[in-house]
Amino acid sequence: MTLTADQIVYTFADGVALVCALALATVLFGRHRLRQESYVLRYAIAVAALLGLRILDLFWDATVVNVTIELVVAVLPVLALLMAESLIRRHAPGWIKLTCITGSLSIALLAVFRFDQLDEMRIPVIGAILVSCLALVLGFVILRDRKSLMSNENDRVSSLLLGFAILIPFAATDFLDDRYERLVEMGALGILCLTLSMVRGVSGRPGILGYLVDLAAAAGISIVLVSLTSLLIEISSTQRLELWVCFAAFAIAVMLFGHLARMVRDRAMLPLSSFLAHARTEHIQMFLHDLQDHYLLRSSRLIEGDELKKDVPPEVLELLESSPVVSRPVLEDLRATGNIAPDREAALSLLMANQMTHVVSLGISPPRILLCETAMLGADRAEVDDLLLLSRMARQIEGSNGRD
Repeated sequence: MTLTADQIVYTFADGVALVCALALATVLFGRHRLRQESYVLRYAIAVAALLGLRILDLFWDATVVNVTIELVVAVLPVLALLMAESLIRRHAPGWIKLTCITGSLSIALLAVFRFDQLDEMRIPVIGAILVSCLALVLGFVILRDRKSLMSNENDRVSSLLLGFAILIPFAATDFLDDRYERLVEMGALGILCLTLSMVRGVSGRPGILGYLVDLAAAAGISIVLVSLTSLLIEISSTQRLELWVCFAAFAIAVMLFGHLARMVRDRAMLPLSSFLAHARTEHIQMFLHDLQDHYLLRSSRLIEGDELKKDVPPEVLELLESSPVVSRPVLEDLRATGNIAPDREAALSLLMANQMTHVVSLGISPPRILLCETAMLGADRAEVDDLLLLSRMARQIEGSNGRD
């Protein structure tokens, strides 16, 4: 089989996007702990399957391949909605859920029952359903209650929103090729931009500015490479566009793998218990300083002395005497059920005011607390156990210093 120039471009771009999606899925498969990461993993697997089938379709144009492609596409609206709900930590309205489920079922039915009368309209209809459902999910996330989320969570959501916003035009045009039979398959560049936003979100580098810098750097690299190629050899405008697609896919992949490598490196760190064993214990400040390089604590604020009396309600100090670690997600769940006690309400207000995830008691006499933002941003059991260990170590340091 002889491939045309545009088929070679599609194959290269799809192959790069496939490797990136598989790499994200592989990294998350070994370490996903949060509900958000679980849904990102599922979406990455679905995208990788879609890209693999797109490449296969270029070499083997069989009905079974086309049906399978459309069935994979059928799960994307529901997966996108589940991922969006996990990101903003609230359920979508019933009509949005019903629309996405109906859209997925409609695509599946159109894929399986391939009536000759609908053959010409099937792909445009499937594409319209897909784009409409993705746009609906996008609108649901845009209209979220930003005050209910922490600033870093809003940053993660913003990156993903931009990734979806870039994906949707590529889904509707597929490299501006005007070959609408490909509408259902989306575009590799759009999928790469979405994958990059997901990687940034789960790697702890969610800032929207950083995401835009990544895309700008990728665009700059591709422009430079295309310009150099044009100077060395004479190429047509069509060939220039094809080269831009290839170089852009390669450049985005480089950025994406840089973040994946950092994620793997961070997760390869020693557990917190090993850091605690080697931390200096002469003073709490030294102790905390030695822990700042560990991935568990993204940011922290130690409150003691006069600052403690001024900024921390006494109810919180009483709560920490019996519960050395208080988690914001747990408190938010209690508030949602209406069963939150006044001391826990005060602790939640303190965390929300400081954009932190946990309150940790580091001492009783004198009282000393640590407000911290953890890597997982959730109520993960292993994470809470690490913070309990941190609290016990700090209290032992306090006791040792008191005896001295």
